[in-house]
Amino acid sequence: MAVPGVNGLSEAEALATLSGAGFVVAVAYADVADAAQEGVVISSSPGGSLPPGTTITITVGVYTPPPDDGT
Repeated sequence: MAVPGVNGLSEAEALATLSGAGFVVAVAYADVADAAQEGVVISSSPGGSLPPGTTITITVGVYTPPPDDGT
């Protein structure tokens, strides 16, 4: 079964999409420099055609604003 593309989806949408297709989902988090990527899937692996029950890891962006330097 083809692994659905979930890059650019919210974490919740990606979980629902992949689980609904019969895959097990693991979530990892990575720091991102763009606030627009907060909570958005920035990568997933593996891809291609895999049997249902395969674990797919999605990486979700976490934005931390830069410290205010007071200027």
